[in-house]
Amino acid sequence: MGERKLIAEKSMLFATCYVGCEEHLARYDRWLAYYIRNKEKLGNPRICLIDDGSDLRLLVKLHLPIYEPSVEAIGDEVFVVHFSDNLGRPFLSLIPGWWRSFSYAGLLGVLFGLDRLIHIESDTYVLSDALFERLATAKRWGSPFFDRMKSSFPYLCVETTIQSIPRYQDGVYREGFELIDDNFGKLLWLYHNKRFWYSLEKKEDYIPEYLLPSRFGVDVWTEFKGGRYGEDWHQGEIPLDVDYVANIGAVSQAEKYTTYGIKIEKFFENLNLK
Repeated sequence: MGERKLIAEKSMLFATCYVGCEEHLARYDRWLAYYIRNKEKLGNPRICLIDDGSDLRLLVKLHLPIYEPSVEAIGDEVFVVHFSDNLGRPFLSLIPGWWRSFSYAGLLGVLFGLDRLIHIESDTYVLSDALFERLATAKRWGSPFFDRMKSSFPYLCVETTIQSIPRYQDGVYREGFELIDDNFGKLLWLYHNKRFWYSLEKKEDYIPEYLLPSRFGVDVWTEFKGGRYGEDWHQGEIPLDVDYVANIGAVSQAEKYTTYGIKIEKFFENLNLK
């Protein structure tokens, strides 16, 4: 049998973004280089960083076209959408910057007439062909299982750093795209309303790992293995058979951890991303 070909569709890979200092630039440069190199495995999507109010003097050093949120058509294959104000994350369970950037991808999906959105955060790397293919072809909104949350919540939680969101499926997702299409102008105004994003209640219900599967019915893919290996709760080596690694954007934060038998600072060299 020949190599399986993905069905051609209009899609976009996106990550949320904030460049707070010069050191952050390497994180986005590595992410862009890796997924541009592997975009065929995702069905050749356009690639977008949605930025939460970074200093433009830093953001321009990514050497990408930068657009303000608007109804303006964007023809570039790789680009940045930049909000002028930074919302950030005032509390653990209040993350207005992430929610605004993440959900704005939905408006871009309507503006571009996309069939699929693929979300992979800028400190996250998909490694296995199986997970690449699932992201490119999933028939329903889905994400890998986030096992770190199982002690906190009595149900499955999603690894929100990796998601596939197809437009054409039954139920709330397709209706949601149609709702955005009918109210695009009003929603665009909302994205410039800072007060709205800070009004979300400060409680655990708004943590994405909980909210997406419990309120929106996002599928949880339990067969894929991975973790947030840059966090304190992971010790020792990353298993050899993982499908993805997450939260390793800053090498300095995880020098004591190892992957494939070497320190995580060598991880990017393994991926040819020095």
